[in-house]
Amino acid sequence: MERPLLESRLEAGLGARLVRVVAGAGYGKTTLLSTTISRLGARAAFCRCASSSRGRLGEAAARGLGVLGLRDATAPPGRRGGARALVERAVDSPSLRDAVLVLDDVHMALG
Repeated sequence: MERPLLESRLEAGLGARLVRVVAGAGYGKTTLLSTTISRLGARAAFCRCASSSRGRLGEAAARGLGVLGLRDATAPPGRRGGARALVERAVDSPSLRDAVLVLDDVHMALG
């Protein structure tokens, strides 16, 4: 299903430091993201957070950032704010300026 309004809003938002896409299960968030990112030809890493990753959002972010090529992409284990620090470092990395990190089902990793 084509959703030109949502795709154009997402495309405009991808230049921001953070884009949050929220909707219920089955509404097509992942499909919207993958379609738009593919159409733009952007480098992307999709990481799905599972219930087993509860409290380890930093690890999911590190996994995706490592795929995108961020050197030393590690989050301090068990440290509050580790994911935030890691993502902030990635945002400032010149090698990742054109990259998109998608953390899917983030609510599963929040602890």
